[in-house]
Order: sequence, then C-alpha cells, then structure tokens
Amino acid sequence: MTTGAETRLFVGHANEVTSVAYSPDGNHVASGSFDGTIRLWDIASGAEAGRIEVDYGIVSSVAYSPDGSHVASGSAYFEPPFGFVYGTVQLWDVATGAETQRFERHTAVVTSVAYSPDGSHVVSGSWDGTIRHWNIATGAEVRRIDATTTVVFCIAYTPDGSHVASGSTDGTIRHWNLATGVETRRFELPRSEGHGDAVSSVAFLPDGSHVASASWDATIRLWDVSTGVAAHRFDILAITMAISPNGSHMALGWFDGSVRLWNVAAGMETRRFDTVAFSDALAFSPDGSHVASAALADSSVRLYNVATGAETHRFEGHTDGVTSVAYSPDGKYVASGSGDQTVRLWDIATRTEAHRFEGDSPIGGVLSVAYSPDGSHLASGSGDQTVRLWNIATGTEARSFEGHSGWVSSVAYSPDGSHVASGSDDGSVVLWSVATGAEALRFDGHTDEVTSVAYSPDGKYVASGSYDGTVRLWDVGSLIGPVDIESPDVTLPDAIQLSHYPNPIASAATVEYRLSNASHVRLLVIDLLGRELQVLVDQVRPAGAHETLLATSRLASGIYFLVLQADGVHLTRPVTVAW
Repeated sequence: MTTGAETRLFVGHANEVTSVAYSPDGNHVASGSFDGTIRLWDIASGAEAGRIEVDYGIVSSVAYSPDGSHVASGSAYFEPPFGFVYGTVQLWDVATGAETQRFERHTAVVTSVAYSPDGSHVVSGSWDGTIRHWNIATGAEVRRIDATTTVVFCIAYTPDGSHVASGSTDGTIRHWNLATGVETRRFELPRSEGHGDAVSSVAFLPDGSHVASASWDATIRLWDVSTGVAAHRFDILAITMAISPNGSHMALGWFDGSVRLWNVAAGMETRRFDTVAFSDALAFSPDGSHVASAALADSSVRLYNVATGAETHRFEGHTDGVTSVAYSPDGKYVASGSGDQTVRLWDIATRTEAHRFEGDSPIGGVLSVAYSPDGSHLASGSGDQTVRLWNIATGTEARSFEGHSGWVSSVAYSPDGSHVASGSDDGSVVLWSVATGAEALRFDGHTDEVTSVAYSPDGKYVASGSYDGTVRLWDVGSLIGPVDIESPDVTLPDAIQLSHYPNPIASAATVEYRLSNASHVRLLVIDLLGRELQVLVDQVRPAGAHETLLATSRLASGIYFLVLQADGVHLTRPVTVAW
C-alpha cells in the first residue's frame, strides 16, 4: 500500500461484481457477481483459477473459510426469468467447485456471509432483516436473530467468535451475543444536527446569507453561510424547491404531488397550486409572479399564478418526462429538459415552442437546464455524463464539457456568466470555464450523488446537496474569463446500462438506462417473489440515454427490483420504497 497504484485487474464477470474476499494465504481472490458466478483469481498470474456457477441466482456475498478450503456465498435464488423465491447460503469446495452445504431459511436476498474464526459456523445477514447462525457440520440453523425491520447489509464476527456485529439500512450498527441472540450494544449517530436522509435540492436566498436545503427526511433547513449552523428548520415533506426572487417565499414540490407556496418568515403554507402531476423541478419567474413546474408523469411544463394558485399555461411536446425547468432572465421564455433527449424553449406570450435543441448526436436524457445571466445561452446536464451549452439565437450546440464519470444531475451558471457549475452522480462538483471549455475547479467530498448545485449571488461560493445527506459550501475564489465557444463531439454508450438508484425512494423516482443501439426494451418492477407489479417500458427505444418515471403510489414500503430486458441482456437493480 506504499504507492496506491493498481497492481492487478481481473476481468471476466458478465455483470456487476457484488463482493470480493482474499484467501487466507493471500494467493487468491474470490469474487461474486450478479452474473450468477463465483470466480477465483490467481493474484500472481492474474488468471481465473476457478469458476463456480450458481443455478438461476445472483451472488451477493462471498467469504473464505479460515483454512481456505471452502468459499461461502450468499445468494438470491429465483426461477427463470426473474422470479425470486428465497435467499440461500451455500458452501463450495474450492478444489472441486462442488457444493458441500446449503442453508435455506432466508426469505429474501442474502447480503452478507461470514465464517466463524474456528470455521465451524457461518452467519448470514439478509434483506429479510434477520441474522442466521448456521452449524456447518449438521446443516442446522443454530439461532435466528430478528435484527431489524429494515435490511441487514453487512455482518462480521468478533475475533473470539462469541458475537457478531451487523450494519443495517436504518443507520445503526448492532452487537449481538450469538449464544443468547440478545443485542448487547447499539451504535448510532444522532440525526438532530443535520439532515437524516438524502438532500434533494439546495438554493441560496437572494442576499446570499443563507442556503436552503430540502431533504427526504421531511425537513427543509436554512443554513447560515457565515457559521454553518442550521438557523431554521421546517418540517415539510418536499422533494423539490425554488426560492422567490425577493426571498420571501419558497415553492415546494411535495411527495404527494402537490406544489405549495411557503412563507419563509412565518414558516407556514400560504398557497396550494392546482397541480395534476408530480413536480420534479420548480422555478420562479424573475418577477416572482409565476412558478414553472416540470412534470415527469405527463411530460408537460406548467405555469402557475402565485397570487391565485391557478394554472395559467401548459406546454406539451416532450415525449418523455420533464426533469428540469428554468426561466429566461427577461421572463419571456421557459426552458425545459427531458428524458426524450431534448432541451425545449417555450414562448410564454404565444404559448408555442420557440426552439428545440437536440444536437448532432444523441445527448442522453437531459436532467438539468440553466440560463446564462445574459439570456444568450442555455446549459444542460445529461445522462451521458456531459454538460452542454446551447446558443439560443442559432439553436445550435456551442460547447460541451466532458469530465464527469456519472450522469450530470444539476447545472448552474455563475452570476458573471464566465463559469458553469455541475453536480454529478459521481459525487463531484466541477466548475467549467465557458471561454476555454476547461475544468477550472473540482470539488470531491460528497460520498453519493450530487443532486443540486447553486451559486451564491456574489459568485464566491457554490452550494451542493447530495444523497449522502449533506449540504456543502465550496469557496470558488475569483474565476473570470471571456466567452469564446466552439463545437464538440459525443459518443454513444458501448454497452446496455441500467443505473443504480438512491434508496430509499418515496412517491417517485427517475429511472435511467442507456442503450448502445436501438432495442426493444422491457423495464419491469418485480417483488422479491418475482411477481410483475409494473411495466415501465415495453417498446423499441433508440440508442442513447433514456429516463422514465417510477411511481410508487401503489407499492407498499419494502424491497423491489427493477429489471431491464433489452437486446438479450438482463439487468437487475434493487429498489427500496419507504413511506
């Protein structure tokens, strides 16, 4: 570990690798994958030394026995094509690849397995919330511990084998006595000092003194920029947020699909808009008289009168969910980004589509749009990991910024128009020079997707919100540059991809997938028993990045799977729904 350099790369799995473990002698590495195999890798040569295939299952966890003769695996067994039946723990002879023991009591995916220090027992944790202790010699379940009402994600033995520690999706680490099954200690961090869940949106107050943040923990907080302290807390179940130009009100998109106006000083709701669709993004008009709402469910953009709450305009034309909206600085136009891979400009006076920006190549589902301060350009962030600038006068793509390794979920112009900030699924915030197209600054610190970015009015700071539950304020210094922009190049994904999703989700989530060529796509939601609950997509889609809406109003809290079938490829991703 002296250099931190990569010394060996093992390639062979046909799907995601879920777990790895070193052999006790350090000569081999075992890996488990969603492709249903366990592979043993020779570290010295880099070659695959052995392969164990699990019938109709995904391998979610692997562990070596203390003597190195066996590998334990945790799996989810299912009947073709995707009917999950139960979670299993299996023991495999490393020399022969034969199954020597199987334990079947879990009712959901086994997420973690571990051998006891003496090699006589195995413990397993599961999505069913239980820990099970197994005797290898007899095959018997020695003890079942009902550990949590959520998911047991990881598990480990104490060195003497008397206790195990478990980590769960409820944010706790628990210490268990295996002889009695009693919890002897619980470790958990207080949630009172900050958000207790993912941050979905951030915005500065107009005077720059505070940052507002909305979170899945059902709160909105106002943070003092100078001290970092939460100055106000509102118990509001909102997922999207916009602040009025004078800072007196917030427009909030609630989990129940409504859009509401909230008085910041009074801390109370003052208006509810006549919405008919869940809002994924909101924006105030420059004069504060209207709010624009992006609707994923019906692919529309709607404008609401702040004084009356009535819908005044509806713009329809997108062929997929609308993810983002932005008003032009003069208030005459609204820009929208969509999963249909377009950015559209709507003329408010004439109620018509004024421009459509598509580019010469597929640009991926558009997740965010922002106007330049002078109104001459639009910035868009997309599912293909790029930020693009569009010339409004010519309707052409003026520049692209490439450097993120995940989709770009949020973009914002600096107040002087010289830079664009972008937040990404890769956890980074990047500032780009509009003049040169170069990366000017990069901020790495978030441990999950950055969902929202915003500049302070003086341009000295960028605020970012993330699924890691934090709001961060970055000092960007003085970045200035003239505007001189030119054209870019874009490539298609080289494989079919189905993105992971922040968990848990509540009323709705945007599902992203990418196709290397035009394919008939089936995107399904199934439960742990393999029952088909929703069909999100069942049609031919072109190559590129796509988005669709996963509405959970008919799903109870629990664990589900997204299943993508396209061009002979089957991909599965877990989704947790929590109300």
